[in-house]
Amino acid sequence: MATTRDTKPTNSMTGDSGICPISALTPYNKWTIKVRVAFKSELNSYQRDGKKNDIFKMDLVDNSGDIRCTVYKDDAVRLYSQFEEGGVYYISRGSVKSIQKRYTSSNLKYEMVLNSSTTVEASPDDDLPYAAWNFTYLDRVHALPKDEVIDAVGIVEVGEVSTINTRAGKQLDKLEITLVDDSEAPIELTLWGQNAHKFKDSVSSQTIVGFKNLKVGEFMNKKQLSAGFDTRWEINPDVKKAKEIEAWVASKDSGELKTISQKVSYTSSGSTAFKNLQTVYDEELGRNGNYGSFWCNASITNIKHEGATLMYQACPSSTCQKKVEEQSGGFYCPKCDQTYPDFEYRYLLGMFIADHTASMFVSAFNDQGKIILGVPAEVVNESQKNDDIRFKRHFLEASFKTWNFRIFAKEDTYDGNTRVKYRIDEVKPLNLVQDSNRLIEEINKLM
Repeated sequence: MATTRDTKPTNSMTGDSGICPISALTPYNKWTIKVRVAFKSELNSYQRDGKKNDIFKMDLVDNSGDIRCTVYKDDAVRLYSQFEEGGVYYISRGSVKSIQKRYTSSNLKYEMVLNSSTTVEASPDDDLPYAAWNFTYLDRVHALPKDEVIDAVGIVEVGEVSTINTRAGKQLDKLEITLVDDSEAPIELTLWGQNAHKFKDSVSSQTIVGFKNLKVGEFMNKKQLSAGFDTRWEINPDVKKAKEIEAWVASKDSGELKTISQKVSYTSSGSTAFKNLQTVYDEELGRNGNYGSFWCNASITNIKHEGATLMYQACPSSTCQKKVEEQSGGFYCPKCDQTYPDFEYRYLLGMFIADHTASMFVSAFNDQGKIILGVPAEVVNESQKNDDIRFKRHFLEASFKTWNFRIFAKEDTYDGNTRVKYRIDEVKPLNLVQDSNRLIEEINKLM
């Protein structure tokens, strides 16, 4: 339980109130702080010297600033239940140490560690901010050094969650959004892993969002922003800067905002128009930041299956689907941090498609793979193990079928080599009436 006191704590070093502001903390003074818990992580564990240890982190805020706080081992277990995210607390005793500036957006030089001497008391007051913002105008990001950590606020255009393969061979979900503020300098922001899904599920386009702890990155000589494990966001934060952006948005019509968002050359361009494959190459869709989606009418000419990776063992949770690791007693999912008795196979296909103008190598994941092959991945896996003729027939029967594909094109760099990757996001059977009408419209435009 929290330590109780009859009166508020006092500290002669901090004046009559006895409360030390966060901005006055150093490794050398004794202190009692009154703070709001702006963020509280899960109680996690890590291995060191063969022993499991517990850990959790918090971001603490008062009227003078913010500071990152970490609690380890037995102290983490003791103190975890004493804090609630959003609550206000008096905290006494702990250690303050120097922190590398590149890992925090705080104005301070220090971080805090709570220990066995720490005491905590809940405060009934609600007079502290929920975040200590230090916003950077987006038109100034281009001048910032790589790895700088900033806060930003603006209106968002939210894309779709996609999956990439990391250099370590693991799959990672990502969400790309466009962030625009009243400096009218939109920038691409990427969220990863669980944050990608959390943001996609809770935030819609045209919403004003404040972000804390974004890292400045650079790709193809263009500055971008990336969310890390300690990035937080708040919808419509109650701060002056957000109000200014709200007024700016109100002064624009939807067409103007869309035009401003599209100014950023490295946000998703392209369209969902039908294109032949040679036109995609000629327009260099996917290159130099000019990435986006297109539809095409094409036939499958070859699905790589001899000696190729066709599928992976995935988490059986419908909300996860990440690759699992086989361990004694089951299959461990690092994302869910849970061991399951079984897994499911999910497709990871590579194939060549072609139309009358060109051919293209594309990838396809599970939902699209089931449509193309007509059976779930576990059926193909069973055939691969037990019936080679049936296994080859799956791919032979899927070849030279014609579909309408929606494909996403984007440049990717791996081991210093840059090339465009094409990913099938949607597969639809031919609709001869609609396809004919589309072709008639295209012919009429030429007349």
